[in-house]
Amino acid sequence: MENGLAGLSLDEEEDAVLQIQAKQVEERREETFRLVGCFLTASVINFSTMKNTMANLWNPVRGVNIRDLGEKRYLFQFYHRMDLERVLKGCPWTFNNHLLVLHVIQWGEDPLRIPLIKASFWIQIHDIPTGFYSENLAIQLGNFLGEFMEYDGSSLGKENRNYMRIRVKIDVRRPLKKRKQILCYGRLSYVKFRYERLSLFCFFCGRLGHNDLFCDAKMLLGMEVAEMGWDLSLRAQSRRAVTTSSVWLREEEIGQTRGNTEDKTIIEDDARVGNSQMAKHGKFIDPVLGFNLEGRKAWEKQLEIGEGGEKASAGWRGRMLEVRRLRYMLRLQNPQMVFFMEMKICRSRMERIRHRCRYVNGIEVDPEGTRRGLCLAWKQGVNVTLHQFSKRHINVVIDDDEVKGKWRFTGFYRSPYERDKNNSWEELRSLYTGERFSWFVCGDFNEIMYGFEKKGRVPRDERRMELNLEIDKDERYWEQRTRINWLRYGDKNTAFFHSQASSRRRKNMIQKMQSDNGQVTENIQDIKNIARAYFRNLFGTEERECCNYLLSKIKRCITEEDNQFLMAPYTKEDNQFLMAPYTKEEIREATFGMGPTKASGEDGFLVIFYQQCWHIVKDEVNSFCLQVLNKGRDFKQVNSTHIVLIPKIANLTNMKQFRPISLCNVIYKIMAKAIANRLRGVIKKCIDAAQSAFVPGRLITDNILLAYEILHTLKQKRMGRKGFMAVKLDMSKAYDRVEWNFVKEIMIRMGFANGWIETILECIIFISYSVVINGFKGENFWPSRDLRQGDPLSPFLFLMCGEGLSSLMRLAMSEGSLKGVKASRSGPKISHLLFADDCILFSDASSRGAIVLKEILKKYRSSSEQSVNFDKSTVFFSTNTLEIERNLVINILGVRSSNNPKRYLGLPNMVGRKKKESFQILKDKMKQRIDHWSTRHLSQGRKEIFIKSILQAIPTYMMACIHWCEWRKLYDLKENGSLGFRNMCQFNTALLAKQGWRLIVYPDSLLARVLKAKYFPNSDFLNAQLGNLPSLTWRSIWAAKGLLRSGMGWRVGRGTEISVWDDHWIPGKEINGWEHQTENEVKLVADLIDAENNEWKTELVERPFTADIAEKVLQIPLAKNLGADIQIWRGELSGDFLVRSAYKILQNARMDPNDLLLQTDTKKFYKKLWNLKLPSKLLITVWRASWNYLPTLVNLRSKRIATSMVCPRCGSGEEDIGHVFRFCPATKEIWHLLKL
Repeated sequence: MENGLAGLSLDEEEDAVLQIQAKQVEERREETFRLVGCFLTASVINFSTMKNTMANLWNPVRGVNIRDLGEKRYLFQFYHRMDLERVLKGCPWTFNNHLLVLHVIQWGEDPLRIPLIKASFWIQIHDIPTGFYSENLAIQLGNFLGEFMEYDGSSLGKENRNYMRIRVKIDVRRPLKKRKQILCYGRLSYVKFRYERLSLFCFFCGRLGHNDLFCDAKMLLGMEVAEMGWDLSLRAQSRRAVTTSSVWLREEEIGQTRGNTEDKTIIEDDARVGNSQMAKHGKFIDPVLGFNLEGRKAWEKQLEIGEGGEKASAGWRGRMLEVRRLRYMLRLQNPQMVFFMEMKICRSRMERIRHRCRYVNGIEVDPEGTRRGLCLAWKQGVNVTLHQFSKRHINVVIDDDEVKGKWRFTGFYRSPYERDKNNSWEELRSLYTGERFSWFVCGDFNEIMYGFEKKGRVPRDERRMELNLEIDKDERYWEQRTRINWLRYGDKNTAFFHSQASSRRRKNMIQKMQSDNGQVTENIQDIKNIARAYFRNLFGTEERECCNYLLSKIKRCITEEDNQFLMAPYTKEDNQFLMAPYTKEEIREATFGMGPTKASGEDGFLVIFYQQCWHIVKDEVNSFCLQVLNKGRDFKQVNSTHIVLIPKIANLTNMKQFRPISLCNVIYKIMAKAIANRLRGVIKKCIDAAQSAFVPGRLITDNILLAYEILHTLKQKRMGRKGFMAVKLDMSKAYDRVEWNFVKEIMIRMGFANGWIETILECIIFISYSVVINGFKGENFWPSRDLRQGDPLSPFLFLMCGEGLSSLMRLAMSEGSLKGVKASRSGPKISHLLFADDCILFSDASSRGAIVLKEILKKYRSSSEQSVNFDKSTVFFSTNTLEIERNLVINILGVRSSNNPKRYLGLPNMVGRKKKESFQILKDKMKQRIDHWSTRHLSQGRKEIFIKSILQAIPTYMMACIHWCEWRKLYDLKENGSLGFRNMCQFNTALLAKQGWRLIVYPDSLLARVLKAKYFPNSDFLNAQLGNLPSLTWRSIWAAKGLLRSGMGWRVGRGTEISVWDDHWIPGKEINGWEHQTENEVKLVADLIDAENNEWKTELVERPFTADIAEKVLQIPLAKNLGADIQIWRGELSGDFLVRSAYKILQNARMDPNDLLLQTDTKKFYKKLWNLKLPSKLLITVWRASWNYLPTLVNLRSKRIATSMVCPRCGSGEEDIGHVFRFCPATKEIWHLLKL
């Protein structure tokens, strides 16, 4: 003892202060079980979380106190030697993967001066030669690694263990050792080291405490390293800690607590009561597990409280630790009002506890036995008026001086019992009184919003709180954030939307950016500056040449007189119609004609806000929009635009690798949509027939079918000296390079009024941009060219810009310098096809043709600044083109040659014998969607919607042009007992029939003229023959003729084209006319009409027909001025072809007779089932049960999956559908409890 005191090395002043007796020193030494430690990291450690985590990991029987010493060091005070030794033996310990370096504090050591440089690890030594497993080798290797501590030879050779295990104390400042060369039997070999519970370490330098991203040695090297010296093979296993509140963690001593004296007294009083009760009844609290093993009743029976000799409820007084923590929390947070639930004590005791917590005022509600019990407490100065209360709630109104008004507070406790659930919600709903001020509801709803909130025990399906419409609002918010528009029906999916929103945010986050000089920066301000400079340069105008030559072939199409080509109701002359004052109806039509959940602009509002709240905001919206459109009010303040960058690939850094999206304000988009709706009525007259995008009456499939037909012709052309070529162009930044003056000159040439042109230019010129990077807005800038892709006007204005290229192609054709390509000898010449900025040019495959195309593109660029990326453009030659001509064309144009152009507008251009390879993209897209949408978040009902809205929609586009495969499962109508999935074969046929219908309805379209000239020059489509060497697209469309014939009919005009006996022209009646054709002279419907009086010949009609058919004929109205007969689609009242009705005709035509019987018996049942307002997963379960599709043991036995069919619940019968839902005793008991 005296030697120990001498070793303290204290100076004279300190010796004078520490005049203590030897006996006291001995006692102090025996009670000191302390560790000092630090975490090997530069990151900030959350002290509160760390305390609970480490205490839960260690589980000390006598507890542990953890203090922050500063300088990133912590003191760990244990209260028994066994607790301390168990922690040391369990090293290494980590928190958030950061290594904890520990040292035992000896008597007299300063914890702030102790070197913390060594940590102990269990290390596995692998690849030791057989026969050399010995403790001697373990000691040698241990001393090589650091300081040998222990050799584990107890379980060597067991459980296939083929390594040596030693405990070593290593220096954390040195790199981890990976292997050691040893000599055995005269041969050199290496043994490898694996560290158990290895924490964060650097792959570059091998040191603990950091990774290679923050490695100082790597930064000094100044260059990227392709190969690291260390890897995860050093890690034998990992260990995680659980972060929860710990019952083993001791707080600071009461005497050390700072703060108000009164608070301190309360805490000390609780501590005395609690400690005395624990001392008296300590046998009920297990010191290791931290809870009562014998149960609550054993404590309640013997626990007495000194006030009046009353027995205390174990729900409150029995848990003094909770009482103490509650008061300590109230002292720290100092709330003005507190709501207590499940007090489980009488009102008088609640009141005493409230007063001891320094809350003068309050309302108490008595419990029901040992359940419930509420209390609302508030401090002096809070003005509270009680409205009502019950066993489940306390409802008050607060007159708040801070907000200068009143608001309502409701403390609510919902019963945890399922039988009381509905009553609880109804009681809460009844509290709503319709006041204008705010209402705040809080408490314990005994419900979860999302499945991940459930912690422990049996997992639970997601259920939603049925509280007003707030949860639906939450789901709509996340649905809008994820941009998922397909999930319109089915049960709730907020967890799914959460995951998708998080995934989108991670994917779209921009971490770094490369500047023009090649430097990469991660600073957000530098990234914003780089993006702003890039777009300012891109949107900057360039000097253009005179475009009079280009404009010479653009005709004046906007008339000054009545125009018969305008679609109804547009019958006025064009400019008068365009310049007419706008109306409120047009503003409303524009508002509801936009997608409701499209991305919002600077104002932050989505279109759905205006649509749902139109009855509230319509007056303000109409007033502003009409003042701008009709009176010229300035609208620059609503014409600001955000540019959001969407990554095209992963891990991108260059601005060219992003897809910019322009987000306009909704108010501006409403006005622009109203203008665009008017422009849509006349745009067809202004745009060349080769352009099929955004023009009413034209579809994208027109260009696909045309391109396929021409390329098929080029591929089949093997004879002749003259070859042809198709050049597919890649336009670079087409929308971003549109020059406003060029569009203006085009519109003037087309004949638009000056006032209309000025209105258009105001929309596209007076705009400002700001780039948004990771949610942060950059500085504004103003462009001098560009069309915004989110602007409703942009598509139509870009078509006018593209007319410049069409004009040059028409000029070259008229001058004879460009020949074009024909799909057949008598067919029209086609020089180009356009769909927005997708372009294919056709010409003769010669040096002359290549020079002409090059010159056209050069003139187009000099006039409009539209640029072609020749590196990404390709050329396809007809089979008969000579190799020398091919090389000349490639060199002149500077494009790549392709023997088989893969895709145009997303579909394959050429389909040969290997059709599976051509359409593999469909399977790939489906798999990508399934993987991307994370269907593990979806229930059965949600998967049904997913399949119908996403997976089955993927092949729709392709099946509209090409015949596809058949899917035979679950494709019938829902009322017929199916799930309503599409029969892909029948749906394919219906889509192809639509293409045939367009050939009939639009005979003057470019596609119809090409196909007619090639396949049916002397007949119509319905009577066309397949022909020789037809293309795949024509074979597909031709195969759908039968469906068209069965569904087409006639609307009677003059009747000269309608056969009485062969055509469908009588509504709701079919004529079996073959037996009458030879007996009657009546052949055409015109024979039954009195043309002079415009009425039916009654006697002639009644002669060949039965009475009911004759009555139907006479009911058909005839116009005063008989026009031409019109072909209509009988499946729709409007007479227009719809894929839906054509698909239904196919389903009814191919229905099995057994299905008809089934439909008669079950249609009402299934119709009622699918109309129930229940989650889809429940409806699908009932549907599966009705068809015996559930995996009962009987069904599993029939499929040889299960061996027994006996019900595992009752053991008294076979488990089939009837037994599961009706006859099982367990099921009967459930129905009885549910009162069903």
